[in-house]
Amino acid sequence: MKKVTITRITKYADSQGTPGVLNLDGFVFATLELPWRNNEIGKSCLPVGTYPMSIGHPSKPIGGSDTLYLLKNTAPRTGIFIHSGNFAADRDSEHKSNSYGCPLIGYKLSDIRGQKAVMESKKALEHFMKLMNFEDGELTIKEI
Repeated sequence: MKKVTITRITKYADSQGTPGVLNLDGFVFATLELPWRNNEIGKSCLPVGTYPMSIGHPSKPIGGSDTLYLLKNTAPRTGIFIHSGNFAADRDSEHKSNSYGCPLIGYKLSDIRGQKAVMESKKALEHFMKLMNFEDGELTIKEI
């Protein structure tokens, strides 16, 4: 079973999202998640913790992908996938968001037109999927 860790960098969290790093077998990706909003469905990142994950198929493609890693034991939340996208801003703000609570993956954190974003997200997701080799895994989310 593959072990994956997302470390959120909370001192840089704001209404434009919560940046972090995802580590898998020593390879580091950038992540961006929604801000913490008390685990509110569709508006918050997930609580810190450990989640089993396996290949899942969203009801409609997310970020152009129809096979992604689904996080389990996220109740009351459902349909939480690691997927591509650039923005993870507060859903109630004027900023763009490609997430309703899912972690977004990219190769680096930057900005697009003044908004915090992960870059080269689709390529990073493809790389992540290859590293996972369709094996089940376990995602631990922690904060610093």
